[in-house]
Amino acid sequence: MTEVIEMLMIILIVTLCFLMIPFNTKPSAVIESRRKFDVFVRLYDKPYRGDAREYAYRFQIFRTSLSKIRALNEWAREANDTAIYGITQYADLTDREFVARQLADLLPDEPGGGAVGPRAYQKYVIESRSAEMKNDIIFSRARRDALPAVRNLPPRVD
Repeated sequence: MTEVIEMLMIILIVTLCFLMIPFNTKPSAVIESRRKFDVFVRLYDKPYRGDAREYAYRFQIFRTSLSKIRALNEWAREANDTAIYGITQYADLTDREFVARQLADLLPDEPGGGAVGPRAYQKYVIESRSAEMKNDIIFSRARRDALPAVRNLPPRVD
């Protein structure tokens, strides 16, 4: 009889131990991000597959991009907006890298000849080179009420 009670106590203790362990059915955010990043690297054939250091650096940038995407989608949903934000081939670039690589032609010419310098760091500074943009023929003051008012913009996510 004592052996039966002893066995029941052991079973009870083991059962309680298993019940005390929290079961995590939701995958870790880091693991989910890593899975998405692996698909991203294969899909866009990124050159840093073999370089572990660059891979880790780009993964951190990618995770930052994912959090920005998530924040923008939440804002769009709250604002009843139809925009859907997602991962693009630029999700592994910092803001400065994106501006330097993709928008460099739109930035003003550098004084002194144009070696790579401050132009890459002029974040979002894009000036129009055309005088027509300031022309009243294009933007008639008489028709200024023809356009609806600008709705609230999303908060800036840096």
